[in-house]
Amino acid sequence: MDELATELTRAGYSGPWDVTSLLVAYDRASAPTPTSVPTATPIPVHTRAVLDPVLMTRCSQFVIDFLAAGATYVRPGFDFSGLFNALQDGCRSAAIDRGALGENCYEFAVTRWFRANLNAAGGVSPSTIDALYRVCLGGS
Repeated sequence: MDELATELTRAGYSGPWDVTSLLVAYDRASAPTPTSVPTATPIPVHTRAVLDPVLMTRCSQFVIDFLAAGATYVRPGFDFSGLFNALQDGCRSAAIDRGALGENCYEFAVTRWFRANLNAAGGVSPSTIDALYRVCLGGS
C-alpha cells in the first residue's frame, strides 16, 4: 500500500488515503482498466469441398472404362449420356466426401452392381450401389 501511495504522491495526488480512494485515484492516473466489448457472433462461411484432380481423373477414367465395357450389354438407343453423368456425379461426390476411399468404394459398388445385373439378367435396383458403397466404407 505504501508503494501505491508513493506513486500517487509523485503523480500529484494529495489524498484521501483510504484504500477505496487510493484505488480510484490509481485507476484514474494509470491506463484505465479495459472493459470488454461485445463482439458480433461469427457467421459461418460455407466452403465448397474441392475435388482432388487425381481423383477426378480416376473417376472420369472409371466411368469411361465402365461404359465401354458395358456397351455390349445394353439395348440400342440406351441413354449413355445420362448414365455417364449419373456415374460421374456419383463418383465425384464419393471422392469429395471420402477422398480416395470414397472413389475406390464407389468403383467397387458400381462394378458389383453391374455384375449382379448380369447374373440376374437385369432388375437389380440402382439403390444397391449405395448399399454396397456403405458396406465398403465400413457400414457408415
